[in-house]
Amino acid sequence: MNRKTKSVLLAGACVVGLATSTPILAQESGGPSWLRVMSEKTYDGENNDLVTGGFGVSGMIEGPDVSFAHPLSPTAEELRRASIVTDGSAGFGKIYGPNVDATTGEILPGDGKVAGTEYLAYADDGSGQQNVAFLLQVPESFDLESPCILAVPVGGSASLFRNVGNIGYWGLQKNCAVVYTDKGLGNGFHDLVTNTVISIDGTRTGAEEAGRDSHFTADLDDAARQAFLEDFPHRIAFKHAHSKQNPDATWGRDVVRSIEFALYQLNNSLPDANLTSDNALVIVSGNSNGGGAAL
Repeated sequence: MNRKTKSVLLAGACVVGLATSTPILAQESGGPSWLRVMSEKTYDGENNDLVTGGFGVSGMIEGPDVSFAHPLSPTAEELRRASIVTDGSAGFGKIYGPNVDATTGEILPGDGKVAGTEYLAYADDGSGQQNVAFLLQVPESFDLESPCILAVPVGGSASLFRNVGNIGYWGLQKNCAVVYTDKGLGNGFHDLVTNTVISIDGTRTGAEEAGRDSHFTADLDDAARQAFLEDFPHRIAFKHAHSKQNPDATWGRDVVRSIEFALYQLNNSLPDANLTSDNALVIVSGNSNGGGAAL
């Protein structure tokens, strides 16, 4: 690998706030034409954080309460916390995890909580049909003097938060920004009966209200949807199976775009930042088909 780019590729095929109210069109400020930044939230590292949803590793091990106040209409923050919590496995929080120094094996202070800012964004051709989802986590400790980005294509058709607890936390520990992509697979679905869809933050809304900001809306007008339900009632369309996008074919493009998004957002958000692939260390890692995307 050319050292000039300071890029390192680590991958395994089967291994290892403040919120904006309207989407930001990146191209209006010199960003990629395909990018729509949807939200920005900052977490203090105490009441809530980037890695443990505010529970801390000890709370995650004990079994945090991730129930919803209103189960039929959970909030975006409730959904985030439920997505970010991992059951872990033997040794989580003791020999590995966000509270463990991967170099020494020592338990770190802070119970694994990391303060910082999260950005959610879509990559799309303008139609709202692609809407490849990105999550960028920038720790408060991000170091402009030694900048690094860890890119994590999540495994399967999972939530953007799927790999925070088993891959992403390592980058945050090292003061790196971490950017995740669902590779165009995502867990967006369209309930054809109620005509409701999923937004990038996990909340559900009407398909017409969501418009092009829907994570996925089936390619059916209302008449076609009603006709389909007459023959096949109680149906849900799922993005990976029904988007007609063949997202598996564009895994590589989506991982590269996630890195371009991270560079753009860091430069746009941090004073005096001028990051490029020539002066920032870029690491790519994934498991399962996330590992395939990384390769």
